[in-house]
Amino acid sequence: MISATTISPLNRRIVDDGGGFDPIASAFIAAAGITGATQQAACNILALALRGSGTTNGTNFISGNLLYYFYSNTPIDDSTFSLNSCKFNFLNPLDTDAAFRITWANDPIATVNGVSQNGSVNAYGNTHFNENNETVLGSVGYSWGLKNFVNVSNNDYAFGASTSGDLLGPRYRETTNYIRYYHGNVYVQQSFDAISRNSLNRVATNNLLLYRNGSYIANNINIVSQKANESMYLLSRNSLGSPTSFTNATIQYMVSHKGLNADQVKDLDDAIVLYLTALGTL
Repeated sequence: MISATTISPLNRRIVDDGGGFDPIASAFIAAAGITGATQQAACNILALALRGSGTTNGTNFISGNLLYYFYSNTPIDDSTFSLNSCKFNFLNPLDTDAAFRITWANDPIATVNGVSQNGSVNAYGNTHFNENNETVLGSVGYSWGLKNFVNVSNNDYAFGASTSGDLLGPRYRETTNYIRYYHGNVYVQQSFDAISRNSLNRVATNNLLLYRNGSYIANNINIVSQKANESMYLLSRNSLGSPTSFTNATIQYMVSHKGLNADQVKDLDDAIVLYLTALGTL
């Protein structure tokens, strides 16, 4: 129950749960079993930032219903890293498919930096998020951060889904030194960057925009007419219900949202930077 309010540094009124924590942060901390003081504080900073506190333009992603899920991959404490804590949607931490709780397969590895492959390179997570069921074609986007990504000439996906050749999500290793970021059968290709905060936003059926570290870098105005009708997988691509094209990267965080404008992309990036800085993993 909300019983108090606090005032953010930007004079925006922020709700809390009576104990100094935002109720979204409190619910996630309880569900994911986050016990470390540093990690709990980082979760609270993230929740407040998603309401507009401390960001450049003050976008309230929560009241604006702009986000579908946010996988923060928060460690339990300074020395304990758990796939269980990484499975929950920060925005709605229920242990159900409908809340987009991740079902992990073949034991991915959880570390301070996020979730990565096992030694057999066959691990993945089912988000139970089907873009075809949840989103509008001309307004959908994804924001994600990677670490420890090794570029070679091959194909793999940090996340994705496909139906009859229609692709969703970024295709990595398309060619050496280049990365293709797909939505539908349309992509934006950019030079390789081993560590970056990425945001891919479809703001119209004929406008796909790519941002890196909060700044616009490219777009594609080709028209997309449909979306993949499969649940999105992490660490691989869901190809008609089967995992394929496993990534070697560590997924630091993963967000699904509506198509965001430049100010909103900047604010989401600000929130992520505040969170990762608080965790000490930026």
